[in-house]
Amino acid sequence: MIYIFLVMILVTVAIIVILLQTKSTTITTQNPQTATTSLAQKTNSEKKYVESLNVLAKITDTQRPSPHKPRLSLTLNNLLVDDSNRIINSQWKEYIAKLSQAFDLHIILKGTKDENSQSQQNALLDQFKGLVQSHKVILCHTEEGMIAIIRQIKPRFHFENNEFVVERLSQHLNHILGTNQLKENILENSKNNTKLANILNHNIDFFDNFDQMCSHVLNLTKFN
Repeated sequence: MIYIFLVMILVTVAIIVILLQTKSTTITTQNPQTATTSLAQKTNSEKKYVESLNVLAKITDTQRPSPHKPRLSLTLNNLLVDDSNRIINSQWKEYIAKLSQAFDLHIILKGTKDENSQSQQNALLDQFKGLVQSHKVILCHTEEGMIAIIRQIKPRFHFENNEFVVERLSQHLNHILGTNQLKENILENSKNNTKLANILNHNIDFFDNFDQMCSHVLNLTKFN
């Protein structure tokens, strides 16, 4: 009997201990102050994480070209590049740098027969390093290729000094820029080409020289 009685006491004590532990766990879980502290810690952690993402986004955005920059394309043959040695005229590099800051700038060059090797092509394109993003300096070997590339770029402004390229682009672009030499070439060649004569009615702006054109388009960006 004594043995049975002792067993019953031990079982009762064990049940009481289990009940007390369960109650303690329930109180801890339902404690409003503890829950609030845990939530606050989680919220602070999430805030720091979001802040870190925002800082990272700002750093990344400074390394990307602005999507709000108007797109400008330049065909530089016969104007900026000396055809005899294919060296960029140094006085224009400052203009190109300024245009690259204000515009999403693309440069199109027409290759020559002497530039068949990859090393010769690289030597020409490397002159624009530090001025324009490398993938936005494009070398074409035909006028058809140049026209196709310019249409693909879809620039807001395009500078061109080849009257036959202008004739092909005039129906696709809203703003074409050129020098007065382009205008003279159009007038001269339009005597036997009515289509060429008609492009003078298109929205083409003519300038005395390249630096005057640069000043004009840079001033336009101040009001956009």
